Amino acid sequence: MVIKQLLQYGTKLLSDSGTNTPKLDASLLLCHALKKDRSYLIIHHMQNVEEHDEKEFMSLLQKRADGMPIAYILGKKEFMSLEFEVNENVLIPRADTETLCEYIIENNDKKSPQIADICCGSGAIGVSLAIYIKDSHVTLADISEGALEMAQKNAKKHGVYERCAFEKVDILSENLNEKYDIIVSNPPYIESEVIDTLERDVKDFEPRLALDGGEDGFVFYNHLSKVCYDMLKDDGIIAFEVGHTQSQTVEKMLSDNGFCDVKSICDLANIKRVVCAVKRI
Repeated sequence: MVIKQLLQYGTKLLSDSGTNTPKLDASLLLCHALKKDRSYLIIHHMQNVEEHDEKEFMSLLQKRADGMPIAYILGKKEFMSLEFEVNENVLIPRADTETLCEYIIENNDKKSPQIADICCGSGAIGVSLAIYIKDSHVTLADISEGALEMAQKNAKKHGVYERCAFEKVDILSENLNEKYDIIVSNPPYIESEVIDTLERDVKDFEPRLALDGGEDGFVFYNHLSKVCYDMLKDDGIIAFEVGHTQSQTVEKMLSDNGFCDVKSICDLANIKRVVCAVKRI
């Protein structure tokens, strides 16, 4: 088949399977199979595709039709205008989470800040902060060895590995031993019983370990609000990503544990997405 025919076939297959963006996904998968960009598909739309590339495209299409997220199929996802490698050991970075990074970048006034990214996953947050805060040193912590391997890979990819440390930590039972100027976290925050009601590309493919925030969704926030006070330096900043109904409760947790200047920051959809606070003596 020619490129145009393959795109038409792929778009219909993905549309019939319930994919939300069938035309875009078919284009991305064909680009991946051909190792070309999207402009190539437009310019050469009547070009025949070699059999082995067509087979590769069909294989990728079927994965997407079966619900596998496009980012896992391609092995990459853009975040903070950077390309991060991802696999099924880590959550796929979301645009909403950029609100957390942007807040820290804009509000950091420390020279050579020591930063901790707890529940780091792919390293999207911590590595982005290391890139945009040029003199920072970032500790990326996670319970998952697979996640830490991916975070290390992304730190190397973006040339900040030498300013990063990686720690395998079960943060609910262990603490980090250093003192930090900034602590950030996008922890698991979905209620346990809700996970199986999520869209199939999330519940069937993304790691449950990185989704499950316990019975009420607040297990990690409750614990981190207590232990992070002693992990922060004076005037240190703490910032969490939160679910769309969780900001008020997390604000109270931080206030109850001695933090000051507690507030929520909205994302581009005007949803309270980040809760932040300061340790003051």
